[in-house]
Amino acid sequence: RSGKTTSIACLLIQVLLMGRDKYGSEVMIVDPKSAELSRLPHVFTLDENGEATLILDAVKKFAASITERQRILNDQSQQCGDAVKWWDTGMKPSYLFIDEYVALRSLLPKKADKDRPDYCLATFDALVKRIVTMGASSGSFIIISIAEASVEEGGLPAMLRSAMGTKILFKPTLPEA
Repeated sequence: RSGKTTSIACLLIQVLLMGRDKYGSEVMIVDPKSAELSRLPHVFTLDENGEATLILDAVKKFAASITERQRILNDQSQQCGDAVKWWDTGMKPSYLFIDEYVALRSLLPKKADKDRPDYCLATFDALVKRIVTMGASSGSFIIISIAEASVEEGGLPAMLRSAMGTKILFKPTLPEA
């Protein structure tokens, strides 16, 4: 109850007011607990079986949009002979906001079954890693809300924590501060 979700929602409202661009910019919100955010339109939450299939599909879509946006930037860079940045093209930023990240990771099975080979924690972790490490160059950003910044096992992996450019702590513990 420190205000993380409310603060991030206020920031995302400002982005939403700018509208979309012709390059597929969007704001995707993930609420794995099917709590207050899930009542809003265009929020991805658990399916009727209580599984995170809709969420995983949304994260896949967001990761794919990074590839497409980067392709557009590379094509424009090649045409003009110089590096073109996403903001120079008129692209607006895209955001993926994952609320309650630890809860989401706990919903995904550690191992995929043969009927759904991509429905597992490894797929989700690989997609998040790709978004964190490659998204910024195309104006695509991820916001992860996590209750405890120091959590490792079952929480935010150290590689992601170090790769993320900005970290904001609400009510940090003495060691975190």
